[in-house]
Amino acid sequence: MFADAWVGKYSYLEDTLNLLKLGGLYVIDDMLPQAIWSEDQASKASQLISRLECRSDLTLSKIN
Repeated sequence: MFADAWVGKYSYLEDTLNLLKLGGLYVIDDMLPQAIWSEDQASKASQLISRLECRSDLTLSKIN
């Protein structure tokens, strides 16, 4: 899966992750802070990363 929209990244995270099969990939782009982001968007990105880091059923890889 590739999350390239606000809804896929933030609004339905659990539903989206439940669709993953064992060994599946969930790719999220545009997670590094950007000058055009609102403060709200920066906060949501940080919270999403924290939520994913806490999961024991996922292996998280961050790539610049």
